Amino acid sequence: MLESIAAGAIVLACLALLLRQFIGESRRARLDAAIERLAHAAQRTARSSRLRVMQWIRWPGAHRAARREAEEAIRRARGDARRWTDDPVRRKSSPKARKLH
Repeated sequence: MLESIAAGAIVLACLALLLRQFIGESRRARLDAAIERLAHAAQRTARSSRLRVMQWIRWPGAHRAARREAEEAIRRARGDARRWTDDPVRRKSSPKARKLH
């Protein structure tokens, strides 16, 4: 199957090159420019597709890393829990700071 597809592609390429020999100079230049534009478009499509696939493959790891960084930033923003429980300064709302009589 693969051999017949490759053989067909080679025959088509040979026919296209033979046809290109018999057309005029201006048409040949236009054909070459069109083929070049098509090749550049194919390259851009292949590159963007490859980038999308790589991003899709790498997404779970990047997502986990971002989640880990966010949780660590939140923990740092909240501060250390011991700071509030071992506070040597009693606040006025503290039960020991009140004088009931």
